[in-house]
Amino acid sequence: MNKTPKQKSAIDLIRSYHGSSSVFGGNEEVNFNVKATSTGSLNLDDAISCGGIPDGRLILWSGPESSGKTLGSLCYAKKKQAEGKRVLFIDAEYTWDHSWVTKLGIRTDPEYMMVMQESSGTKIFETLCGKPANKKRQSSIPGILSKEILDAMKEEGTPLGAIIVDSINTVIPPIEEDMETGAQQIGSLSRFLPPVLRRLAPLLGEFQIPCIFICQARTNIAQMHGDPLTVSGGKALMHGASVWIDSRKINGSEIYRPEDTEQIEPIGHQIRLKIRKNKVGPPSRKAEVTIYYERGIDLRPELLDQGLLRGVIKKEGNSLYYSGFPGGKIVGNNNAMTALFQDKALQLKLLNDILAHKANQAREVKKEGQEFVTEEQEEVVAAEAGIKTRLVEETGKAKILKSTEAEAQKIITVNGQRVDVETGEVLGSVVATPSINDDEFTPVSEEEPKADAETTILSVDDSDTPAAPAAATKAAAAPAVAVPSLADITPETIHLISLSTLKKQVRDKKMPNWYKASKEEMIRFLEPSAKV
Repeated sequence: MNKTPKQKSAIDLIRSYHGSSSVFGGNEEVNFNVKATSTGSLNLDDAISCGGIPDGRLILWSGPESSGKTLGSLCYAKKKQAEGKRVLFIDAEYTWDHSWVTKLGIRTDPEYMMVMQESSGTKIFETLCGKPANKKRQSSIPGILSKEILDAMKEEGTPLGAIIVDSINTVIPPIEEDMETGAQQIGSLSRFLPPVLRRLAPLLGEFQIPCIFICQARTNIAQMHGDPLTVSGGKALMHGASVWIDSRKINGSEIYRPEDTEQIEPIGHQIRLKIRKNKVGPPSRKAEVTIYYERGIDLRPELLDQGLLRGVIKKEGNSLYYSGFPGGKIVGNNNAMTALFQDKALQLKLLNDILAHKANQAREVKKEGQEFVTEEQEEVVAAEAGIKTRLVEETGKAKILKSTEAEAQKIITVNGQRVDVETGEVLGSVVATPSINDDEFTPVSEEEPKADAETTILSVDDSDTPAAPAAATKAAAAPAVAVPSLADITPETIHLISLSTLKKQVRDKKMPNWYKASKEEMIRFLEPSAKV
């Protein structure tokens, strides 16, 4: 709706008194486009909906221990450095490890990484926001988020791109700095954060610098029902954050080296991320990410799913069609995953095609003037929420059954066989979904092809992982192996059992605290004689 001349003159009058940027018309073009940097995970970028962590916003990343908060933030810092920007890492926990950060591929020279080890809340936020003038100090002291210091960084060639605070739980409020050890002060951090966040948020928005606050989840002793985990610092971070990422470790998802048959030392695991709050897209979306402790986020398990969801890989029955596959076609998801893990050139080609599809989709959204998602994106979300069950018929031919939750409830698992409750028909044996921790999906070799910095976002540092065994080279021609019964499961074959199938069975049999149980505990509950 266009403004009338009277409205224009009123706006001009306001601007003459309060500045040209004081007010603007609702139909005027204002640069509110959200710019974002990838987190290093395609699944997490899609869950946030704007392509990654948005610039100029407060980000809250919470979760219990070993849920990938610090590692995920450092992988995001790596992306910022690839853009030619530097990162400020505020280490309030005093746990900065130069050797570990270097293994993740992060540059640690001062032009790209600045580390501040400080736990005093007053010093941290005064360093960021500056100190105002007072009776004792005639002139103000500029902080890092001041035009003077930011311009100096820009002149050096690497402007400040992001701030990471690890973690807000260990920040000491001013009232606690002079208290005796063990003295209690209820709500001190909750009262300290609101005023400093009110000063910090406008500076971040003005200079378009994101700030990630890592927060260890704690147990709310007053919580009687639902999830007892909450974040420290009261409601200030929840209310002030534009994006709230809740990270949880997936039980039983540990990844081991192929030669570690006893599964003693894991080298990674999977995490499940939920966007609890989102001001740049729809909230409550979820993503699953694979992380390696000395390599960071691994994109390879995400590529096949992303290619199918976005239509880059076409699927007809059990056949997958893609120009990068040998002969343009591969039969079965297992064989496609094996080929993908063994061919690094195929990984980069598929990744570039997925990124090109996302770029075309973004242009369509901008052209059509849509605010959040296209119809294709909505179909992707629906597909992610649907139930995907992989079956193998008795003839050995694989097929994939996609059903709604209501249809899935009509099918039960009996001794490793899928049985239709209504007809009694045996549909076939359950086959585990291919995952990174299977022996045949061993990470690829160290050689890395040259690629642009914008598209090379694969984690390819595989120096700690051996080459694929000989059995992996024959996996493409070998038929799928049926899952043994629970009584015959051993530690060597436990990876063949689908975690989702076990969860459904123990939930139906009302296992206490089934959502906290590991694979071994679920199997022993269902089959006490199992040797796991």
